[in-house]
Amino acid sequence: MTPNNQTIVKFSIAGLILPILASPLVNFILVSQGPKRVDDRGFIVGTYTFSEYYQILITNPPKLAIFMSLCALINLPVFFWFLHKEKDYQAKGILMGTLVYFVIFMIFKLG
Repeated sequence: MTPNNQTIVKFSIAGLILPILASPLVNFILVSQGPKRVDDRGFIVGTYTFSEYYQILITNPPKLAIFMSLCALINLPVFFWFLHKEKDYQAKGILMGTLVYFVIFMIFKLG
């Protein structure tokens, strides 16, 4: 494997890990924006906790797809930073990691 291919593989893995690391921040933002608990009559009785909202996301594939796409947005500034620094192989790796999230997103959305 050439050094350029190794760089692409390393940064593809980074492109897969960065959204996972960003998921608590995205979840915090979503929870603070107010997913509310509603009773039978439609009245708001409270908000979800951090862990409860994660459970809702995991059990609901359409919401999980949206959550994953928001988490994958963290790759966007990293990708453009590498392009600005003219590190094309690193940028290509981040893009490949993001494309994996795109495929998973489409599976959840269409499936």
